[in-house]
Amino acid sequence: MPHPFLKEEYMELTKDEIQELIDQQIEDITQKYGNQARLQVLQIISLIEKLSSTGSTRYIAVPDWNLYHERPTVSGLRSLIARADDNGFNEFKVVHRKGRRVFIDEARYMEWFRRGNK
Repeated sequence: MPHPFLKEEYMELTKDEIQELIDQQIEDITQKYGNQARLQVLQIISLIEKLSSTGSTRYIAVPDWNLYHERPTVSGLRSLIARADDNGFNEFKVVHRKGRRVFIDEARYMEWFRRGNK
């Protein structure tokens, strides 16, 4: 169930459209209440982003990927990792390494996938 203050039409917006709406709202607040109000709004947004980013993803070891997702296969995923510079994996920071182990940031992978990858 959506938040009661969230307009229904906002539910179908892309991230870029949401960012545009936020920027417009901040501009309106600045014009109406001044720069101090703008700074407070930006601080609140920053805190919300920090709060929502904590624990918002899981890191899946490459060999375990298919325990959580049917596609791509582990071999397909390894192929994507090998071409990370060309396909946008590095741009989206999908791959994380800890020692010899390679992990996929699930949330960043999904964002990469939604954006149509390269």
